[in-house]
Amino acid sequence: MKDSSPQGNVASTIDEGATYHMASRGEWFHNYEPVSGGSVFSCNDHALKIVGIGTIKLKLHDNTIRTIQQVRHVEDLKKNLLSLGQLDDLDYKVVVEKGLVKVIQGVLALMKGTKVWMQTCTC
Repeated sequence: MKDSSPQGNVASTIDEGATYHMASRGEWFHNYEPVSGGSVFSCNDHALKIVGIGTIKLKLHDNTIRTIQQVRHVEDLKKNLLSLGQLDDLDYKVVVEKGLVKVIQGVLALMKGTKVWMQTCTC
């Protein structure tokens, strides 16, 4: 799914294998708390250090701003990830249809993007 942050364009990928929402750029975070000792493993089994947790705001294609909470700051991450599991825990529904991805809450589409299937590990 491709969306924009208030600071500029950023591709955000909805990942069914991601345990957490994750982003790499510290300047995108609000309500930020540094952490030590945590890590996540990329798809090629490299350990990546979690350096903080906070909130980010995404500016979408229609200029709507969505707040994403409990995002892990992972400095060496190559792609920003939205966790399908975390979206499901919040009772959001993710629908993929005719090349579009929608994140839905009730009857409201909160986010829309283009379906992109990655064949290789790019984490």
